[in-house]
Amino acid sequence: QIGLVYCGFYVINTLTGSTSAHGKYYTGKLYDVLMIDNVIGATSYSVIRKDIAVKAGMFDVEMMAAQDYEFWIRISKLCEIECVNEPLVKYYIHDGECITADPKKKIQGFNRIIEKNRDYLHTHKKALWSRTMALAPLYAWNKQYLKAIRIWVHAAAIQPHEIKKNYNTLKLCTVYIVKGLLKKI
Repeated sequence: QIGLVYCGFYVINTLTGSTSAHGKYYTGKLYDVLMIDNVIGATSYSVIRKDIAVKAGMFDVEMMAAQDYEFWIRISKLCEIECVNEPLVKYYIHDGECITADPKKKIQGFNRIIEKNRDYLHTHKKALWSRTMALAPLYAWNKQYLKAIRIWVHAAAIQPHEIKKNYNTLKLCTVYIVKGLLKKI
């Protein structure tokens, strides 16, 4: 039974004037996929059956960020998920305040997802690697440089053959670290 349908989206950057289409299109029982990556995206990109939303327990109000992502994970345990294979929503990037611009909130949200899915993650190395690796650049962005490197080393040790993704995440961490240190000069 289908409980959620999502679509692709356009990112419109009001600061640069650029527009780009995004979307990762998967269907079916997506729990394993969602434990590796939020292929659904933001709340605006989905339609959810009310009975499924209620059964899943609604949003976790204790989370400071990634509430929608964690909700998708819970929903994916209950039903199948479908997608419309095209962008139907416009997502605007702007100068104002938004949750995704606060690394502390994202760190708290991502750690909560790990806590809630600990049993699964201990038996699924790729998902554990993905969830752990996602934290490294957030800690670097939050100026917790040593923690960022420790987390990156831990995650890279889980999946050392993921050379490209491990390298790209290390590169992103390095950018945040260098920018942070240059501001101190």
